[in-house]
Amino acid sequence: MKKIFFLFCVVVTTISFAQKQKEELSVKDMLSERRFCFVAQTMLPQSGSSRMIDSYYDLKITKDKIICSLPYFGRAYSVNIGSTTGPLDFTATDFSYDAKPTKKGNATEIKIVPAKTANTDVNTMILTVFDNGNATLQVTFNNRQAISYNGNVKALKAEKNTAD
Repeated sequence: MKKIFFLFCVVVTTISFAQKQKEELSVKDMLSERRFCFVAQTMLPQSGSSRMIDSYYDLKITKDKIICSLPYFGRAYSVNIGSTTGPLDFTATDFSYDAKPTKKGNATEIKIVPAKTANTDVNTMILTVFDNGNATLQVTFNNRQAISYNGNVKALKAEKNTAD
């Protein structure tokens, strides 16, 4: 009976270890392919307390485009008159993307800088993605207080080609 229990424990441990390795590879693959989505779960404004995010807000990143749809709470030093969207509700096709591993080696730090021509006040976005899929996003602006988000990353599904 003890041998069966021991064998069962070894099998369960092996399966969980293999699952963890597969997860880590998939996160690294997503980042190297530059086709993933950061889903925000908590926001941390520079002033005030943290807030849980009830609705679905995300930052989609592909090789040629970023689509940002995130809430913002904070102080604005100046704003565009007549703007109907939030400061983190934009699409940019002209941006720089620089990914490098962190010093500890358990995460990847991605620096995204939208071009000044993009219709946004965002100066820099730093996304730190850990090997388990958890992530933090720090956003700095030109004319607003900075804000941070906690969440996770997931793979974006391949777009279907609808050309007939």
